[in-house]
Amino acid sequence: LDEIFKYINIIERAYFGLRYQDNDNQTHWLDPQKRVFQQIKGVSPVTLYLGVKYYAADPCKLAEEITRYQFFLQVKLDILQGRLPVPKDLSIELAALALQSDIGNYDGQVHQPGYVSEFRFLASQTEDMEAWFSALDLDGDGNVAVLRNCEPPAESESVPAEEPVDA
Repeated sequence: LDEIFKYINIIERAYFGLRYQDNDNQTHWLDPQKRVFQQIKGVSPVTLYLGVKYYAADPCKLAEEITRYQFFLQVKLDILQGRLPVPKDLSIELAALALQSDIGNYDGQVHQPGYVSEFRFLASQTEDMEAWFSALDLDGDGNVAVLRNCEPPAESESVPAEEPVDA
């Protein structure tokens, strides 16, 4: 594990671990104190995955940029695979931020209609949501600066008022 951390230059190592799937598709974290071959005996083929084992309460306080980037990649994957449930309105904003991190700020001359469909952010991603992702124009701090001519997806259009309860 130390060799992998050295290779990808991770200093804040306590948050990360290696995991693998056994022959029954169960995921296991490797114990860094034990030999790898003892832990994966009988598993074939073996693919090891680097992952965030413990999330920081405040990722902004992480010292290293590479650690924050690895957290970003893990959260992005967890949302895509449905392991991290996110409300629809927040998922749209997070997807817009991820899109901006991948391609930079929106440029109408560079980004043709439908460019968002090349990216996958949500398991249930629809064309309406993709239009919404691309409509959010974010400023340098990640705040919504402009909403370019787009209607929100129907699911997040409005929240119904609660019915009054008779006492």
